[in-house]
Amino acid sequence: MARLILHIGTHKTATTSIQRFFAQNRATLATRGVFYPGYDLIGKKPHYAHLGMVNALSGTHKSYSAEDARRFFAKVRERMDDYDTTVISAEPFYRHILGDAPGSAPDAYWPARAGYIEQIHDLLGDAQIAVVFRRQADYAQSLYQEHIKVTRYSKPFRDFLSDFWFHFAFLDQARAWNRVFPGLRAMSFEKLVASGDPVQEFARLLDLPCEDLPPAERHNEAMPVDMVIFKRLLQQANAAAANADSDSRARVEALTETLGPALFDALEPRSFFRSYSARNQFQASFDADNEALKVFLVHPYAAGEPTFPKAFKTGNQFGDTLHARVAQAVLDRALAAPSPTISAAAIPVSDIPAFGSAGTSPVYDQAHSPALGLTPTVVAGRTVLETPAQFSVFGDSHARFFFSSKDCPMMRCGFSGRRVKVSGEGIPAASVAGFRPKTSTLQTKDIILAALPDTRHLCLAFGQVDLELGYYFRKTIRQDQALTPASFVVWLLEVYEAFVRGLEFDPQAITLKGANLTVLRERSFALRYVSRIVSKDVADPQAAHATLEPLIMTETQQNAMTLAFNAGLQQICARHGMGYFDLNAALADPANPSPVLADQHRPAAFDHHLADTLAVRALHVQGLLESFGADPAAYRI
Repeated sequence: MARLILHIGTHKTATTSIQRFFAQNRATLATRGVFYPGYDLIGKKPHYAHLGMVNALSGTHKSYSAEDARRFFAKVRERMDDYDTTVISAEPFYRHILGDAPGSAPDAYWPARAGYIEQIHDLLGDAQIAVVFRRQADYAQSLYQEHIKVTRYSKPFRDFLSDFWFHFAFLDQARAWNRVFPGLRAMSFEKLVASGDPVQEFARLLDLPCEDLPPAERHNEAMPVDMVIFKRLLQQANAAAANADSDSRARVEALTETLGPALFDALEPRSFFRSYSARNQFQASFDADNEALKVFLVHPYAAGEPTFPKAFKTGNQFGDTLHARVAQAVLDRALAAPSPTISAAAIPVSDIPAFGSAGTSPVYDQAHSPALGLTPTVVAGRTVLETPAQFSVFGDSHARFFFSSKDCPMMRCGFSGRRVKVSGEGIPAASVAGFRPKTSTLQTKDIILAALPDTRHLCLAFGQVDLELGYYFRKTIRQDQALTPASFVVWLLEVYEAFVRGLEFDPQAITLKGANLTVLRERSFALRYVSRIVSKDVADPQAAHATLEPLIMTETQQNAMTLAFNAGLQQICARHGMGYFDLNAALADPANPSPVLADQHRPAAFDHHLADTLAVRALHVQGLLESFGADPAAYRI
């Protein structure tokens, strides 16, 4: 008896490659008893797949009608008996329902889904269903990219997961099809890929005689993640435009080509999920269903082997906001001007490019005002502090001024210890660089994450170590010749933003403290101090010292780097609804037109920390309270 195979998807599981393979080898397959129908059956323009007819059947094709689709499938049935096997391949089978979009609520969706599958059976008769499933977290990422690419959808990723939950309900979808077409054959995309040739493995598992046929070229490459986000932003801005879909896609694809692959290849792979744990939790929610799905899968599984791989690649960036480098490149293209080049010898504040901004913003403009951005910024809509106000503060050693002790309790700083409680840790040598996905020897990330369950309000105060020591370490010890103060600041901010965005914590309850103006005034003093720290573990400290000497910045240059970092930090906070503060308005010398630290805040010791005074400690507590919109007077003794 002739066999009919309906390959129903899913989307983004090598379907295009499979379809082009069958279309390319259509004539040879026909001599082997395999019929892969073409639209020429009804006098229509040829296509490598059957998407158009399946869409037309549901009234969603621009050129073909439902009647065209019924004629096509009727012709297929007429010819089926001439062959051993007929293959229809169209991933829209997996998404269509019966009726006019009854909604995505389960009680409305599943009856409409069942009605559609019954309609397909009425049209085509008995068939063997072939479907390829891909691990849900990866499938969601890839499907979202494609959905934004080809439609006018403009919601963020988290909404997409909710709006299209049924795409990821693999077990329920398999059962729905199997009730009407018993004998469903499911495959794992990951196992197909692991075979080395997913198309040939797909054909082998369906007993199709294809092993010696030439492969088709790979097609349907995904749009870069950041250009998906850019297209979504365009669609949000042009929601009312009737041609937003086609116009925005063409414009974004042209822009992608203009920007060139080098820009996107240099970016670390990124997930649309907001954090590593969010992605894991999403995938884990399907564990039970995926285990039950094995009854339909044709692959052999070892005892205890999960249906889909458990481990994800490490090192991913997370979130669905536009990457700073891409935003800058798009802005440069729009202005038809290259990005400014910053040298290590001179970095006036006005030359530091805006971080992550496609234009000016109140925060960035303030940082370039005559006051040089020395006024702390408070983000509106912050969480309301309780009494006592309880904070967990984590930072490098410069954060030690937040913490009271037996020798210097909170009351000595003018605040009531019963109304303000600060816990946490100032971790010596802790850096923003340590927030990268790889393991940090200082375990800074682990310390912060372990404290989150018991944290009410979180303050992070990192960056000073990177700006005053980390930059020179990378230039001299790591021999990073291409590194500039400006590029280092941009890199730091990217790492910092990725970390805070990935925290499983309410952003409204987070505040970030900016770096302080440097205490390293004289270049000779700075050289001695930096050289002592940077070269202490190297084989030839004198050589490191000699390499370091011409790189040491002046006080003004170092402060310009700090202010650029703070300006970018403010923008991160504004983007994510977090608070921000720095103390430089109070720490700066009011008599000096340049932003330099006042003498009373410089230490007498050979050190790069602020002088440990009651005034400095009080400033830290006051800034912390104000960053959450609180009146410090309410917490004083």
